Amino acid sequence: MTTPGHYIGIDVAKAELVVATTTAVICRCTNDRSGQAQLVQRLTGMRVEAVVLESTGCYGQAVVAALFAAGLPVAVVQPGRVRHYARSLGIHAKTDPMDAVVIAQFAEATKPRLFTPPAQEVIHLRALVDRRDQIIELRKQEQNHLEANPNPIIAKELRSHQAPARS
Repeated sequence: MTTPGHYIGIDVAKAELVVATTTAVICRCTNDRSGQAQLVQRLTGMRVEAVVLESTGCYGQAVVAALFAAGLPVAVVQPGRVRHYARSLGIHAKTDPMDAVVIAQFAEATKPRLFTPPAQEVIHLRALVDRRDQIIELRKQEQNHLEANPNPIIAKELRSHQAPARS
């Protein structure tokens, strides 16, 4: 029987990655290409069951891509599930090193599904939908500004932003 590999948790922040096993922090890396390369090199030498990160948006995407490209088993989980797991263990304090260890423990306990990159078409469609949502939000903000602004010059300018595009 072979010994199972390590579950690795990564707490992702804008500038730093805190990397831990289920018992201790093993390293800290910068969250840039250089730090991600160091992380991949460090983990490639280990027996790894899964490297797990919370889905925290844009700061983790490049890390996931680098890990996946290196052939490491990576999983992305919802932060709320990890928080509930931590509370179930009686862990209420929240620090980056503690979060990384808890993410690894959560992964070991739940065995999350490994990441599979979406098709290019899906990535493109998601980007378009995100952009549409941004434009709708901007339009709502401009409408609110128009309703709150009595100045006719500014109101005219705001209305020009809301005019439908002409082809």
